[in-house]
Amino acid sequence: MTLWFVPMDRPQAAKRPVVLWINRAIHPLPFVAFLVLIGMAPWVPMQRAQWFVMGIYALYLMPYVGASYYERYAIPLLGVKVLLVVWAVDRLLPWRVREWAKAEQQELALRSARPARPHQVVPSST
Repeated sequence: MTLWFVPMDRPQAAKRPVVLWINRAIHPLPFVAFLVLIGMAPWVPMQRAQWFVMGIYALYLMPYVGASYYERYAIPLLGVKVLLVVWAVDRLLPWRVREWAKAEQQELALRSARPARPHQVVPSST
């Protein structure tokens, strides 16, 4: 449950800075997803399976808060981490879609509220 990735072999990681920064960008995603799911639970109730997976994640990693943590310890949690990230994206995406839909409805309401312009009658030249 860390937010900052520190490689085991720092000199080797320094030779590949792009990979290091990609790891640092991806590493905290499961924990951030965990926080998003917990934070949104009062507004969007979670299913029992989601609570179960989050409990597994927390219980499995809790001993490593006081002890040292190596990335190899997280291998059994790979599926759990993927589920957490997918569920968090699933929770956040509908909010964005609702905002877009609400903005579109407001735009349509504004268009329909405007008075219609009278059509100009162009005299025909006959």
